[in-house]
Amino acid sequence: MGFGLLAVLVALDRAGLLAAPANDVRRYDGVTAHVLRVVDGDTLIVDVPDVRAGAPATRIRVWGIDTPELSGAGGGPEPYALEAARFVEGLAEGRAVTLEIEPHRPRGRYGRVLAHVRLESGQLLGTAVLRAGLGRADDRWPHRWMDHYRAAELAARRAGRGIWGGKE
Repeated sequence: MGFGLLAVLVALDRAGLLAAPANDVRRYDGVTAHVLRVVDGDTLIVDVPDVRAGAPATRIRVWGIDTPELSGAGGGPEPYALEAARFVEGLAEGRAVTLEIEPHRPRGRYGRVLAHVRLESGQLLGTAVLRAGLGRADDRWPHRWMDHYRAAELAARRAGRGIWGGKE
């Protein structure tokens, strides 16, 4: 019983469900960081140490959007995954961004920090990706930009941009 409980606690901690959310909010909300690397269209690595993970940098999952996966179910990239990653690289890699944390859910199930990412221009990265048609508005959890992101996705759909263009 003791080992099982320990395993459950470790799993909950890695999912970001045990650590005090206030610590992550204080550590990341409003912080300007430099993007070290773009992992894919909705994941970045920034130069802020992740104390919880014991890592010199923090993996950020862009809140409110979902882009095609670089390693899809068939092993290769899903359609538009490379375009989404390159688009985000062009906007953010090597640049300063400001992180905005939703206090009710600062980390996702894989332990990544969930953040709205504001570019140097002031634009939200999520908005730029959605307007380009390179992702979907992810409304599984409520957030302050949900209606804004839905509208950006709808505009891309209506214009037939990116994943909404019918080409693969």
